[in-house]
Amino acid sequence: MLINILDLKHLLNHINQLPSEGVSEIMGEILSKTPWIGWEIGPDSDRDGHIYCALTCDGNRECLQEISDDLGLPIHESNWVIVAGSPPKLWDMYFEIHDGQNFVEIDAGKWAWHVNQSGKLEILLHDVDGIMDKSEILKIFLIGELGEIIYSALKSSFCFSTKKFDVNYCNIRDLKSYVEKELQNVKNALGG
Repeated sequence: MLINILDLKHLLNHINQLPSEGVSEIMGEILSKTPWIGWEIGPDSDRDGHIYCALTCDGNRECLQEISDDLGLPIHESNWVIVAGSPPKLWDMYFEIHDGQNFVEIDAGKWAWHVNQSGKLEILLHDVDGIMDKSEILKIFLIGELGEIIYSALKSSFCFSTKKFDVNYCNIRDLKSYVEKELQNVKNALGG
């Protein structure tokens, strides 16, 4: 792997002493030989007062597995953790996307979902008429809501619609618990 894990650990050990621009610059240097890998740093929702550094691959499962294997992730230290893939967000389902000219506000909390006839989880996108790449919007939402690892494993299980059909839709805020329940059912069925 072309990422110097020692440099990344050093950065995380001293992150509170750097301005955000400095962190961005150093992360750019650390990942300069791997432009297909992104990153995000934020508060660790599992450990109060700690931070996480996620190395991301835009939902590419093979890339996430390679990062994890090559770097021995996750790596836990006293104040931080390095993981492969963005964790789920603690959020209000609001985000912005750049449509090529402007930033567009997306309020995914207005969306709904159902299991369609082909067994896919169909997300009803609301208020996205002027946006060209709706599959990108769906990907951003699903990575934010489920985390990149789960998204990368299940991305072919999702589709979207912008037209409401005559079906019973569920509140989008229930999607994560539904997916987690279905994953647990699969795990139980496999004896795990």
